[in-house]
Amino acid sequence: MKSILISFLVLISVSAFATNPQIRVCNITTGYFWSLDISGPIDNNIGFCKYNESLIGSITQMKYFFDHEETKAMNAFQSTKIQNIDSCEMAGAIEIISDRDDNGIEYSLCFFRSDFSFISKKSLTEGWASPFNEKLVKALSIIIRN
Repeated sequence: MKSILISFLVLISVSAFATNPQIRVCNITTGYFWSLDISGPIDNNIGFCKYNESLIGSITQMKYFFDHEETKAMNAFQSTKIQNIDSCEMAGAIEIISDRDDNGIEYSLCFFRSDFSFISKKSLTEGWASPFNEKLVKALSIIIRN
């Protein structure tokens, strides 16, 4: 039992200090790194931090936690504390659909072109107080000091 516990602690420590900063920020904030292929309006593979089913761009998380910079996606999500947002466009973003992931699922994403930040449409439209975003809100309360 003791060796299992030690192995588990080593695994957690290694993942928390991953060398890829996008993976690292997701691990530290109790989410996990998830990437999606996007075919339009940009062709790219985009990293996300996934908290249950809630998604926010991993670079968006990096800027928030390591640089204390709020992106358009972060500002839009935080604004849902006081107002409902019903669409990506209402928040100043464009809606894009990801390519299908390994499970055959497509995601509707809000893309803020001006700063290249992302949040899932469902995370944004459900809002700050939704149980859907409970783990994301908890992750945003973690302050990382470097």
